[in-house]
Amino acid sequence: MKKPPFFIGFENQSKFRDHEHEWHNVWHALSLMRNLRTLHVKLIANMGGLLTSRWRTEESRMFQPVAAVTGPEDFLLLLPWPVDDSGDAALQKLPCRVGRWKFMK
Repeated sequence: MKKPPFFIGFENQSKFRDHEHEWHNVWHALSLMRNLRTLHVKLIANMGGLLTSRWRTEESRMFQPVAAVTGPEDFLLLLPWPVDDSGDAALQKLPCRVGRWKFMK
């Protein structure tokens, strides 16, 4: 199975920035789907310590485009890392329910 483009080379800063544009495009396309009633997204990523810390560092900026997806009545975003001490403040502002799942190799 081909990896989603956003996650290829996530450990590499320049590749991260290159693929961030694609990440924004996906959420923008979803935001334009006015008749979309159900959207369940399960984020899959290798959750090594460095990657987890990178998601945490970039979280508020990375999830900004999700805020534009306001159409679905049933919108769930599942993330593979636990809630942090801040209570995931950036995620609480999103127009979706945020759940957790345990990444297993």
